[in-house]
Amino acid sequence: MNDKIKKSLINQTAKKLFKVFAESGYDIYFVGGCVRDCLLSLPIKDIDLATTALPSEIIKVAKENGIKAINTGFQFGTITLIYEKVQYQVTTFRKDVETDGRRAVVTFSKSITTDASRRDLTINALYADIDGTIIDPLNVIKDLKSRKIKFIGNPQQRILEDHLRILRFFRFLAWFRKGNTEIDPESLKACISLKEKLITLSGERTGEEMKKILSAPNPVKTLELMARTGILQLVIPNAKLCQLHTLITVSYTHLRAHETRGNLVCPHRLEKKKGGGGGGGGGGG
Repeated sequence: MNDKIKKSLINQTAKKLFKVFAESGYDIYFVGGCVRDCLLSLPIKDIDLATTALPSEIIKVAKENGIKAINTGFQFGTITLIYEKVQYQVTTFRKDVETDGRRAVVTFSKSITTDASRRDLTINALYADIDGTIIDPLNVIKDLKSRKIKFIGNPQQRILEDHLRILRFFRFLAWFRKGNTEIDPESLKACISLKEKLITLSGERTGEEMKKILSAPNPVKTLELMARTGILQLVIPNAKLCQLHTLITVSYTHLRAHETRGNLVCPHRLEKKKGGGGGGGGGGG
């Protein structure tokens, strides 16, 4: 049992929710960003769960147990459950069957390893059960411990599945990389070689990721790397780092002021919850 998981994620509400799924014959786990952030002793933003239950079965279990279910992404396998005022994003184990760099067609799976393998980054592919045991299907917890940001499997394939993963890679560098920790060379190489794919994305999607990068406590090194590789200029044409330095200082001062007044718990809260079609994790977040 992991004490951090037990302290931050496991409470009576979670225990009751996991119990009703188990009694209905389904496996269910904490997954992605909530596990990652918990293990890093960071505030938990959203609680994502992964299950063997199909979307219709998730809704059925909820209805039979008086749990509010919201269809937030049925075709992607995602149902939002609200139980005792706690919100859980519950998604069926999935496998991508068709991608075009912007959206995916998925099929459902009973395999936790298959589900983990379709995620974007290794630090987002960790699960935990209701006893607090970490499940690491891909043997990647070492990357989280060392704060190494790395794509799962073939980096180019991960990016071709969803072009936004290029910016997600840099966002996670900005938030989680420590000091001069080595950047995974194959992941960086793939981002550089496929950077032109970013122009296929909407300004809204790239803008949201850039906001998350800029909201990191100190994103300067990441922005400098993006500029050196020509990636920053693709999402912010004519960008000048000296101007971004000023923007970062002003933005973070503004965030800290709001945080002090209690409007934000921490800059991590800026991460907007996405629908069920995303690749991460959050990926989780």
